Amino acid sequence: MGLLVILLTLLLGYVILRWALRDIRKLTLAVHSIGSGRPLASLNIDRQDEIGELAKGFQQMERHLRTDRLTSLLNRDSLIAQIEFRRRSDVGPNLFRFAVLFVDLDKFKQVNDEYGHDEGDRVLVEVGLRLQKALRKEDEVARFGGDEFIIYLPGVADEASVLAISEKIYAVLNKPIEMYNGEQFQVGASIGGALYPADGQDLETLLKVADKRMYSVKKIGGQMFAVGAG
Repeated sequence: MGLLVILLTLLLGYVILRWALRDIRKLTLAVHSIGSGRPLASLNIDRQDEIGELAKGFQQMERHLRTDRLTSLLNRDSLIAQIEFRRRSDVGPNLFRFAVLFVDLDKFKQVNDEYGHDEGDRVLVEVGLRLQKALRKEDEVARFGGDEFIIYLPGVADEASVLAISEKIYAVLNKPIEMYNGEQFQVGASIGGALYPADGQDLETLLKVADKRMYSVKKIGGQMFAVGAG
């Protein structure tokens, strides 16, 4: 009887150890995912002990590292890391194509000057929501900084497609936003784009091209910009 109790105790301990190690392994893989830029899937760790608390803390840390705290969009570094990860790990790199759009709000400074920074923050949140709703499920949008946003369009390989998407985004951002006092304010946006690999072999070059094209548009008053126009 004593030997049976010992064996059952050892078996129970082994099961508990495997259960704990399984979840610790999930956390370890999640750490590597953040470092590599791999999109992080749900941890699915639902437990009330120290490991459960560690998982909750890790998920909060992951959100802070990957997202912009104001808009809850991806931040610049996270989006760049994810694009680079997909470029490196794509099964057929010769077939891998994507486009990036650089979006800059035209009258954001005027919002801050006339309505205050709290309203400016609310406008940025609204712009983020509008961009997400205007895009496909597989697309990504990130806040680059200030009133600038980056949009990643996987699988988009031609100027006509980018132009059509830019038109949609331009129309969405050109719709007035209601301010706290009931006034309607039209923020507007300038958009520049670049195609991989036609406009550059690395993301840094693509973003510079898209940024340059966006500023060319802003100089003439803020209009939608066709990729490849210069």
